[in-house]
Amino acid sequence: MRSLNLLLILLFACLLSKGNLTIPDSIVTKYNILKNDSNKAEYLINKALTLQGNYPKLAFELAEKALFYSEQSNYIQGMCKSYNILGSIKCNVGEYVTAIEYHEKAFERAKFINDFLLLSETYNYMGNVAYAQKKYSKAIEYYKESLQYSEKLKSKTQSLNNLYKLGLIYETLDNLNDAYRCYKRSLLIEEELKNKEGIFYSLMGIASVSMKKENFYQAYVLYNKAKDIAKELNILSYQSLVYSKLGDLAKAQKKYVEALNNYMIALKIADSLEYYKDKRDCYYNLAYTNEKLQYYKEAYNNLYRFVEINDTLYNAEVNEQIARMQMRFDLKAKEKEIEFFKQKEEQRTKERNFMIVGSIFLVIILVLLFLLYKNRQKHAQKLKAQYNEIKEKQDELNTAIEQLNQLNYELKKSNDEITDSLLYASTLQQMLLPFEQQFKQYFHESFVFNQPKHLVSGDFAWIYETDHYCYFAVADCTGHGLAGALVSIKASSLLNNYIFTHHQASTGEILSWLNENWNPIYHRKTTNEQEDSLEISLCRLNKQNLEMQYSTTNHKIVIVHQTGESSILNNNMFCIGGNFNNNEPIHFNTDQINLKTEDTIYLFTDGFADQFGNGNQKLMFNAFLEQLKSLSKYPIHQQETILKNFFIEWKGKNHQTDDVLVIGIRI
Repeated sequence: MRSLNLLLILLFACLLSKGNLTIPDSIVTKYNILKNDSNKAEYLINKALTLQGNYPKLAFELAEKALFYSEQSNYIQGMCKSYNILGSIKCNVGEYVTAIEYHEKAFERAKFINDFLLLSETYNYMGNVAYAQKKYSKAIEYYKESLQYSEKLKSKTQSLNNLYKLGLIYETLDNLNDAYRCYKRSLLIEEELKNKEGIFYSLMGIASVSMKKENFYQAYVLYNKAKDIAKELNILSYQSLVYSKLGDLAKAQKKYVEALNNYMIALKIADSLEYYKDKRDCYYNLAYTNEKLQYYKEAYNNLYRFVEINDTLYNAEVNEQIARMQMRFDLKAKEKEIEFFKQKEEQRTKERNFMIVGSIFLVIILVLLFLLYKNRQKHAQKLKAQYNEIKEKQDELNTAIEQLNQLNYELKKSNDEITDSLLYASTLQQMLLPFEQQFKQYFHESFVFNQPKHLVSGDFAWIYETDHYCYFAVADCTGHGLAGALVSIKASSLLNNYIFTHHQASTGEILSWLNENWNPIYHRKTTNEQEDSLEISLCRLNKQNLEMQYSTTNHKIVIVHQTGESSILNNNMFCIGGNFNNNEPIHFNTDQINLKTEDTIYLFTDGFADQFGNGNQKLMFNAFLEQLKSLSKYPIHQQETILKNFFIEWKGKNHQTDDVLVIGIRI
């Protein structure tokens, strides 16, 4: 008997080896009609999906062909679908490593175009491979990823596929709570879709979990609902399955008579359908039940039938394994054949392209040579005329260069003279206005940061000491450079003349007198003449009680107290000399503040705050004020260096905007 079985198996394998399928002419004709490669690929993909269950080798070849057309047209969705079909077929024949490689290629392309549906399908296929390998943890991971994408798409069909498979795995792993949740979710969706078959399977899953959790009543109710649906659909295989499960439920409760009746009904239906696996299981369960009921003869007969059918199924399984091995061999051979033809086609394409490119290149070279020859004749005639013209222009250019050299020499000479004059003017200004030395002489705890835009400056400081008071000021004259320097000498001279005769004058009186006497009576401004004006911060410090009187013209004074708090002083918006056309006299306000030891006074012009720096933005007064606050924490002799470094860093590569003068005095 066994030798006869082996002979039949060998004959079956030989027949399979001769069954080398090729793509039918009907399919070839239909996809050749399609002009677009992507349409051809889509048609072949649909055919492969239809045929992969019954004709896997043909489906594999169709999927390979679909992949080729997808790559030709850069149809990425088609590549993903083709790779997934190839992987699914490889999984069915047990080549799991190759199957995963195909699915990973599909995943890379689906991820590139961020197609949620393709990503969900690919994860589902990868879960099938892991499930087939009994790598349940990995399968759960893939099915969950697929479920997430299907839920984002609101694809209920794809979600059901993942939920039911997750339920099966969880039940296999005895993770009954998670299995119950998955089956329950699938049941709700199936009921929403009104899909009777889907409701049947979901009910069977929930009932199976309930039975394992020993919730027998709930399992009984659910199995009977499933039985009603099976009868309504008139599907005998469903009815056989339900009766078999009802027998298992009764057997679990030791209700052997009820179990016996259910198994008998299941066996009758399975026998009518010739479902040998179901018949085998029913005979085994009947043998077990009859034994429990002490019907030993019936138990023996049922067990004999179980063994007989089991042997038949074993031979069928062996034949199926041989067929699967032959299919795997045929697929390998087909892969090699397809790869060979693909390489041959690529080689032919390369040779054809090389010939075409070479011919085009040769024609282009010939055309270029002809054009070069014609152009050479034309250019030869033009070159002579151009040579004579260039020679004439060269002579003119040499003459112009000589004139430019002479002009540059004269300009350099004038520039050197102007620079020497400015250096001399700077020396004179420092001699006439030696405020840096004067301030350090009168205030030992002080610093002067003076940074003119040019060699001479329109910003200056002034200091004058009487018996009871010390007058000091910082001023910004109109413009900068030489014009500003001349105005600064004029302003300093007027201040010295007035204080010399008025030792106790208030700061407001001084500025009012300075404004009145800024321009001589006989002076009349012409239409285009620019006004000389002065912005100043003037202070009078009482040496005894440290009471400071002050007046400002569009300027600010900052006091940083020993407590760290700051005061901003300003009380006049007029400029000196800017309002002399007004017949009414200008009165400048005078205010005062009481200072304490360790308070720091900062006088400054607007050049520091107006300097452009990072991002081509001005520093502005508020940022300058914060710098002064942080500066006051350091010893007064270090503050000049810190302030200078900050100014250089802020300015960067920008040009200096204006003259800069900052004076700090610590009381």
